[in-house]
Amino acid sequence: MNYVVVKLSGGMVSPDEDLLNRTIIKGYVNEIRSFYEKPDGEKPRLVLLVGGGGTSRLYRDLAVASGEESDVDQHRIGMTATWLNAELIRSLLDEKAFQRVLGVGVYAENRSDAEKMMANDFETWLKSDIPVLVSGGFINGASTDFNAVLVASKLGVEMVHKLTDVDHVYTKDPKENEDAQPLDRISWDEFFRMFGEGFETFGHKPGGHVPLDMFAARLASDNGITCLVTDGRDPAVIGEILRGGQVPGTVIHR
Repeated sequence: MNYVVVKLSGGMVSPDEDLLNRTIIKGYVNEIRSFYEKPDGEKPRLVLLVGGGGTSRLYRDLAVASGEESDVDQHRIGMTATWLNAELIRSLLDEKAFQRVLGVGVYAENRSDAEKMMANDFETWLKSDIPVLVSGGFINGASTDFNAVLVASKLGVEMVHKLTDVDHVYTKDPKENEDAQPLDRISWDEFFRMFGEGFETFGHKPGGHVPLDMFAARLASDNGITCLVTDGRDPAVIGEILRGGQVPGTVIHR
């Protein structure tokens, strides 16, 4: 059985300027349903991990403004928001998706605890014929990027697709630097040199913005997993990924 692991960035589902991007949500749901409704041979199964985006920041910022200083509690708030976004997509996928969002109610403190706490739902889905498993966050202090790489490592998947609001990884933030250049391929070592400053000291911060969370990047590098960072603003991209087509973007590899 083939599996595809996709991380749908929270900013796609819930951008800062609008709590929910209804067009994006409906588009992805329609693309996924359409793919699995066509009776044309064996299809890969999909694990779709959904970030918190604006939903997460809305609640977290309110907590911070009200005096919440704990990173742990800020992470818990953000992780809970991922479940809400994921549950919306799961419900709209109806019978095409497993009945529970993976990770709901799981505030695991580490990878081992997370795997134990989610084992029942994960194994139940694996044994079923339901094509899609939707997930939010499930490890306190880790991003949904990390969760996507962790799921890929569990399934033996060699590539994680990250769908975001830029078409490549750039040499600089393209939203702030006109001279930023897109990168087609970079190694994990190059990625760490470009984006890893302060990682060992600060780790993943709630609401942090990097092309791929550094904990996720380290886990991918250690497990020989490739990541494709690609433009997710057109929902048709997920259909192309599921069909095994070529998708433009930045390939980050060992």
